[in-house]
Amino acid sequence: MLVLVTDGQVGNEDQILREAGDLAGVRVHTVGVDRAVNAGFLGRLAAAGGGRCELVESEDRLDEAMDSIHRRIGAPLVTGVTLAADGLSLVDGARTPDRLPDLFPGVPYVVTGRYRGAPAGGLTLRGTTRDGREWTVDAPVTPSANAALTAIWARAHLRELEDRYAAAAGTDLTGLERRIVDASLRFGVLCRFTAYLAVDSRTVAGGGPGHRIVQPVEPTSGWDMLSAPPGGMSRGMGGFAPAAAGIAPSARAAFVARPAKRRAGDGGGMPVPLPASAPARPAPPVADLAGLAAREARRLRELAGRPEYERREALEDLGSRLAVLAGSGPLRTLAEALRPQAIGGRPFEELWAHVLEVLDAAAGGTDRGSSFWRR
Repeated sequence: MLVLVTDGQVGNEDQILREAGDLAGVRVHTVGVDRAVNAGFLGRLAAAGGGRCELVESEDRLDEAMDSIHRRIGAPLVTGVTLAADGLSLVDGARTPDRLPDLFPGVPYVVTGRYRGAPAGGLTLRGTTRDGREWTVDAPVTPSANAALTAIWARAHLRELEDRYAAAAGTDLTGLERRIVDASLRFGVLCRFTAYLAVDSRTVAGGGPGHRIVQPVEPTSGWDMLSAPPGGMSRGMGGFAPAAAGIAPSARAAFVARPAKRRAGDGGGMPVPLPASAPARPAPPVADLAGLAAREARRLRELAGRPEYERREALEDLGSRLAVLAGSGPLRTLAEALRPQAIGGRPFEELWAHVLEVLDAAAGGTDRGSSFWRR
């Protein structure tokens, strides 16, 4: 599973899809942060990887949103989804998405396609639940005269064909290009090879001298494009660009996995990347660790009575958080014991009780942990 988190306006879409190649066997999820991300491309990449695209409107809400996103994409309800038709003649190669995604909690499952003949019968989705059981749902045919359904399918179908075209550079693409154009013209949906053309025969100028018009452009939401540039930056035709005396190449190329911080006094300005040599984060204070342990113990107790596979996932989730937040000491040791490979080597109920015991002790003793839970 690969999760791509970005706050950038990714532009070289075709190159990225070409370099990614065949994503079979890899589940790709994308997360776009802030209000100026390339949401269209992130959705395309997630679709190619059979995953989900999630958007977070502000980095101020990133921690809260990432916790929700992690729980959603990390534990699909149904995997290995397949689709079969019963009494309905489907057109080969017309289903989108071509790679069916997993079923995630709270996410609508949408599949579009075309059929031949009379609308009869239905479709059946099959898969496997988290606890290994077979899952099946039937969708009977319900005819509709809504013309938007055709456009929705055609747009998604053309997007998949265009992504296939971008990923197959260096080969003979004449047939695929013709197929894209034919579908675009037939269903009235734009593609990279077609455009709407309006013909206006009116004469609006008598041949006099031309004059320049400045066309206002709305600034991107959340970007202070019109303020004075920060030190070391120069303003060009396309906005602000790094000057020769600006950020060193080594600093531009080295980022840590945290949102970009801004210089004090920039008033918004340009984000400044943190160097890769940034000092390691100091261990959190004991009081913070006690509060963390109490919160985690309460979270686990809320899962009492849930199926074992859900509680097992909760322990793996807890281990991944403690590995980052705990520093050293008993919680770090507990994080090592909650690695997915280690969890299977111990009776589960015994491990569950041990985790609660360690968390209660780290929270300040069993009595304190229990009183926290009662509150």
